[in-house]
Amino acid sequence: MKRFVTTLALAFSLGATALPAAAAIVEVTGTVGATRMTMANNRGDVFWAIGSNVYLSRRTAGVYQTYQLNAGLPGQHNDLYAQLNDAGDVVWTAVVAGVNQIFYFDSRTLTARQLTFGTASRSWPRIGANGNAAWTWFINPAAGNGQAYLEYFDRAANQVVSVNSAPTAMGSWAIAFQSNGDLFWIDRPSYAMAVMKFNATARTNSLVVQRTGTSPASGQLEVNDFGDMVWREINNGQYDLAYRNVQTGSVALLTSTAAEEGSIRLNYAGDVLYKVGPSILLFDRRRATTTTVTANSGGYGDELRFNDAGDVVWAQKYGVAGTSVYVYNRVNATTAKVTAVSYDQEYFPWITGGGDVFYLKTNSAGTDGRIMRASPGSYTSN
Repeated sequence: MKRFVTTLALAFSLGATALPAAAAIVEVTGTVGATRMTMANNRGDVFWAIGSNVYLSRRTAGVYQTYQLNAGLPGQHNDLYAQLNDAGDVVWTAVVAGVNQIFYFDSRTLTARQLTFGTASRSWPRIGANGNAAWTWFINPAAGNGQAYLEYFDRAANQVVSVNSAPTAMGSWAIAFQSNGDLFWIDRPSYAMAVMKFNATARTNSLVVQRTGTSPASGQLEVNDFGDMVWREINNGQYDLAYRNVQTGSVALLTSTAAEEGSIRLNYAGDVLYKVGPSILLFDRRRATTTTVTANSGGYGDELRFNDAGDVVWAQKYGVAGTSVYVYNRVNATTAKVTAVSYDQEYFPWITGGGDVFYLKTNSAGTDGRIMRASPGSYTSN
């Protein structure tokens, strides 16, 4: 079924600020009061929040323009499961009249709109490089049976379409895009782990790979434009990472230990970043090696990212209450602390393809939040 969506509101512009030319650590002006930094992209755009208000600080020709994306839109907005693509398009969720709905910001028109309506609660939105988006809605979450529909927003056609005509036994909310708009998700036909593909042009579904004797683990699937994939699966009660090499078509386990792996990332080159307990590990596809980036990341959940060069950034606790952002350079195998200030708290780091690091900085009391940008020349690992 197709449902046409309409633009509901213009994003509210908060002002423009020029960037300094020199390499430095600078504040993204207009972000004072930030409580969370959700994502940054390779353009240097930043999606962030103050409570239930969501913002985009958009970088164009050396100038930042900040927009309040939920201005004039209904609901309590949530940045936690949002995604931002490299063009500056954003997809996120908000609770409207007690129901989780999907919202969308279009960077071409600088407008925000509500994409879904009705009584079905949608969640886990993802966005592709071409501006298409997708999300799930589970038929009966309380039953725990994983029966879900996938919905797909085709921006060029301005339509929301159903990917599956009948509910899919996903068992996981993991979905991922390639830049051409093709969508991948984890299914479990006959309770076996499988990766499915939705061809965005033909609008057809196909099986990519099936893993007999395994079952999917929630929320973990990454795909790059070449077709390399990494996901979490359960083998005899044990959580492992499986890696599909598109060149050979084979699937191999990156890990096979009793420790539970998580927070997986895959870049354009096919490198894989993941955690095992407090350790952060990097599988370097170009060197066919796995390196321990740090053995003690401080327990800050999934606050680790890397870029297509394989450089890694993460937040790590130090002392009694301090939190700092660190950068690992893949080529030099060196680690640097982004700042030397001991009384600041630094969270939610992201690293761009050019090596700029964005993060949320607060004072020692956890207030006075703002978004910071550290250029490669301002820390010592590059």
